[in-house]
Order: sequence, then structure tokens, then C-alpha cells
Amino acid sequence: MRITHFETLRPVCPVCRLNGLEGRLKLTTIEAETGEDVQSGILSCALCGSEFPILDGMPVIVPEVRRFVQDNLFYLMARTDLTPAVESLLGDAAGPGSGLESIRQHVSSYAWDHWGDHDPAAFTPVPGGGVPGAVSRNLAGALDMLDGDLPEGPVLDIGCAAGRTVTAASTTACAASASSTTGGPTTSATGPKGAVTCGSAMRSRCRFPPAPSRLPSA
Repeated sequence: MRITHFETLRPVCPVCRLNGLEGRLKLTTIEAETGEDVQSGILSCALCGSEFPILDGMPVIVPEVRRFVQDNLFYLMARTDLTPAVESLLGDAAGPGSGLESIRQHVSSYAWDHWGDHDPAAFTPVPGGGVPGAVSRNLAGALDMLDGDLPEGPVLDIGCAAGRTVTAASTTACAASASSTTGGPTTSATGPKGAVTCGSAMRSRCRFPPAPSRLPSA
């Protein structure tokens, strides 16, 4: 959407027009742009408060944004390049109980539990008194049950999801490596030893170590 075209045309809010009003739309959010061409953002009406997304440079100015989102939900859910504000608007428009809302809630809860304790922002208490980082605490408890009885060789986290267990294991691995000079077990994970750092949330940044000369026996 070219900003000069938008300012020249000065589009009227379709929701206001249905009610006999003349609320003008304003460009309130720009999340991606090339020169004067807005690729992703939000148009808003100050008169009625309606919001309209800009997708792939095309403003979606329709009277029922919710209907548009619901009719195109399959295609929207398949996308991985939606910007945060636009994705939030689409999720709200899809409504509670929709597939997009369910996925957003699931991913949000999953990421919060894995990495919420690393958020630099102040922690906000949640209903039930939940505290993020449960996966890391559970892993620590499981490793404590082994009482240091780990076999030699690299540690492979199968199904590492968002990558928190790999990161947590690397801390243990580095400590174990440091103590290996005194006879302790030697393990390998993320960190200075160059092992795998991988998960569904960071596949594009996977780093794999050289293959070991032999695999430890089961």
C-alpha cells in the first residue's frame, strides 16, 4: 500500500459508512515497509475504533474483518511470515475457539513455560501460581536422580521442542566436562563443546558437531 495513494484517496471506514458516518482511516501501525510501500501494518478508524490489517501490501478494508479472517483462516494459519501486530489482530478477529486462537494460546503457553524465566520484563503472576521454567526444573530433577551416573559421550536430546532442555543440558554438560579431569563423567550438549543447539523454534540456527568416532553402548 503506497502511503501517497492512501493519503490522496483518504478511504472512509466501511463500518462507519454502514452506519451513515464518515470516519476516515488512519495508518496507525507500520511493521514492514519498502520505501513508501507499506507491506504489513494496521489501519484504524478513530471514530468507531475498527482496525483493518495490511497483508502483503494490500489493505483489507471490508465491513466485516472477522468474516474475512474466518473465510480465509486456512490460508492465514499456513503462513509463517505474519508480523506480530497483524497476527494479533487476525487472532482477535478469528474469535475465541478458532483454530488460529487455539494455536496461538498453545504456542504462547509452551514458549512461556520453556523460556518465560529468561524474560527481562518483570514476571507477572498467573492464575494458579504457575512459574515458568518447569521443563528445566524437571530435567534437573531427572539428572539428580541419576546421581552423576551418566555414560561417556555426547548427549542427544530427541524431541527437544523449543530448545530449553538442550540449553539446560549444556549447563550440566559443561560442568561435567570440567570435572572430567578428576574422573567425573564427560557429556556433550550445547555450548563450548559445539554440540547441537536445535528445536522447533530455532531450526534455522542449528549447529551440529563432528560425528563421534564411536557411539556409546546402550
